[in-house]
Amino acid sequence: MENHGLLVENGHGDGDNAEMTSTADPEELKHERWLEAVINGHRLIKLKAAGGKVHREFSLRPDMRTIVYDTAGPACFTPHRLVEVAHVREVRSGYSSDTFNFNEKKPAFVKKYPGDRCFCIVLRNKRILNLIAENKDVRDMWVAVLQKLIDENARANRDAKLSGWLRSKFEIADKNADGCLSSDEAVRLLNSMNIQFSREKALGVFQAAKPAHVVNGAPVLDMEGFERFYNLIAKRPEIVDIFEQFKADKEADYWTAKDLLKFLQDSQHEYMIDEEGCEMMIRSFDVPSEERDLGHLSLSGLANILLSPRCAAFDPNCNLVRDNMTHPITDYFIASSHNSYLVGGQLTGKSSIEGYIYCLLKGCRCIELDCWDGKDGEPIVTHGGTLTTDIHFEDVVEAVRDHGFKRSEYPIILSFENHCSVAQQDRMAYHLRNILGDRLFTGPIRCKDRACPSPEELKGKVLIKAKKLPTEILHDADVDLDEEENSEHHDHDHHNHHHHHDKGEPEKPVTKPKETLKVSKALSDCVYLKAVKFKGTFSAHADGKFFEISSVSESKILKLIKKNHLEIIQHTMRQLVRIYPKGTRITSTNFDAVPLLDSGCQIVAMNYQNHNRPTQAYRALFRDNGGCGYILQPEYMRTPGLDYNAFKNMRPALMLSVRVISGQQLPKPVGTALSDIIDPYVVVQIVGAEFDQQKKSTKFIKNNGFNPVWDTTVDLFIRSPELAVLRFKVRDQANVGKNKLIGQHTIAVGCLQEGYRHVELYTKNDLPLEMASIFVEVRKLVIVPEEIREALDAE
Repeated sequence: MENHGLLVENGHGDGDNAEMTSTADPEELKHERWLEAVINGHRLIKLKAAGGKVHREFSLRPDMRTIVYDTAGPACFTPHRLVEVAHVREVRSGYSSDTFNFNEKKPAFVKKYPGDRCFCIVLRNKRILNLIAENKDVRDMWVAVLQKLIDENARANRDAKLSGWLRSKFEIADKNADGCLSSDEAVRLLNSMNIQFSREKALGVFQAAKPAHVVNGAPVLDMEGFERFYNLIAKRPEIVDIFEQFKADKEADYWTAKDLLKFLQDSQHEYMIDEEGCEMMIRSFDVPSEERDLGHLSLSGLANILLSPRCAAFDPNCNLVRDNMTHPITDYFIASSHNSYLVGGQLTGKSSIEGYIYCLLKGCRCIELDCWDGKDGEPIVTHGGTLTTDIHFEDVVEAVRDHGFKRSEYPIILSFENHCSVAQQDRMAYHLRNILGDRLFTGPIRCKDRACPSPEELKGKVLIKAKKLPTEILHDADVDLDEEENSEHHDHDHHNHHHHHDKGEPEKPVTKPKETLKVSKALSDCVYLKAVKFKGTFSAHADGKFFEISSVSESKILKLIKKNHLEIIQHTMRQLVRIYPKGTRITSTNFDAVPLLDSGCQIVAMNYQNHNRPTQAYRALFRDNGGCGYILQPEYMRTPGLDYNAFKNMRPALMLSVRVISGQQLPKPVGTALSDIIDPYVVVQIVGAEFDQQKKSTKFIKNNGFNPVWDTTVDLFIRSPELAVLRFKVRDQANVGKNKLIGQHTIAVGCLQEGYRHVELYTKNDLPLEMASIFVEVRKLVIVPEEIREALDAE
């Protein structure tokens, strides 16, 4: 049987041009014609997000690396636009983007531009080119050619990554640096690669790799021989099983395009592909061979497909904004950070602009600024009453302007904790208007308004959440302090509220904080989201305005949830609620955000510099919807008058079945002895609503971190799948002491693809573990309560 390890022979899936032109295969000839046509170019309609349409000449450069299209205006002033094929994430047919979905609701548009003429080019930076071809044939040409190039690039990237990993292993094992591995070096290499072979078995594999050279009378492996050696130990019996299962002709040693189509549709639940697309995949992913030219997929080709990004656990559709973004901003969960300026602990950490940039580039849409008077007349941002350093307020606003909309175009909320004098509040107002300009959103708030604007309406805007004076007051005036402003820092009872930390300056005695703050009229006019003091219960805010927002501590909200969960949900249908961590979390740990989100609280502020389990679960949830920082709440959280208890009992649940099959190239945890080989096992966990929390484990595999096989199925019953996160942890079973973490992966259940999937592993600090993964099979079954089933049957 041909090789089915992870390494493929050299060469890309399409072969070189000579091979393409020499084959008589009809499909290859058709692709050649299509490729030539796409290089010559076509006039396509490009849809604008605002609804406009422009005609542009699109073509693929002959090197097949760049898409070119013209722009409006004189050619001497407006050069062609370029799109690198390597930057294309995917290509889609039909009405498959927000822009197309919006236009699809217009009968006139559908009549004039049917779906079989439409396609989208989705870039890695989330930008989408929505295009309409003159006819279906032209659309199909572009989709097929681009999909083939995308698949080839994915395979080439993976091959390059694997080749680099193998070369590094080879060089480490080559102790005398002679470019060859002796049998002894090969045996030691197996140990370093986390797999235990007897010396006899290892020498057998060494001989099977066919050493091509002899040094000092002994056979040795060069780099090519080492690749053969690797392929022999990297066999994947689980992939063989899949190959045999979907092979229509049990006597054949290949899949046909029909076999591949059946696998993709029945197992992987990929329905936007046909037999012709499968033929393209075979040419892209399999190594050049006579069989491939006949449209046959080898076992190695299937391994390449399963290891490609299209078979990753994360659904690529979640990389796009797919929620309706036209609801009021109160209808969304908003990714939020706490003390965003800190890059360390809460008492002695460093304040840094980098903290803000990091949060913003991670998709955070609500950041916090603790503002205090600076000694030079310029306001600063620091954690008052602690030994943290400070940064200028002006620099923070510039960072928001320069980096705030790189990851997401949806609005940013600046949450102010204001301790400044009126004079320095005036400076804050000056910097906000001068630096942000038109990006600063201040309203107006009209009497007819009943809700905040939507994220769609607020694209590119910055909203200030702070104390705001009543409209009838036209001068500076006192307002009540929030609980957060008034008491949070008193959790640090050995510090005071002054922000000057020069070593030569004497400590001032702790004094009782003021209950009010004089607010600058200039700063008040910059505020859209009015911070109001929380009155102890949410029912006390029944007459609150939609633009008002209250901040509640972690400790207090948890008590309120136990008392009246429904009351909080009803309140958040009208107003935003922000939750902040208790002040005693001095090492910047985080609480579990899901119960608070489950209560409708939109802004749950987390310490982004921390990488613990709650942080990873929080970020996994917000990776959905294009990572834009806004996720539309479940319908029951934004439907006034809903009988919540009845709804909870009637809503469908989810049975998630995860078959943990195998692991690949699992590294030794830090601190493991060189002579030790790990005994890995996998923990499968649901982080979610309180009644969904669960954890199950596989058995451990003795002395094999290279290719352990668990083949264990875990069933997980989930009542609130929209807030559930699936977490994999791979640990090393220890005879003595704690079982060390090898790697982890956290993914929102809503972003999890069904079928056979490779799950990349990361360190506890969310850094990728090179080449390390686990192979799983995922199945989802919606469980409908009996009452709903009976109602559907009656219809």
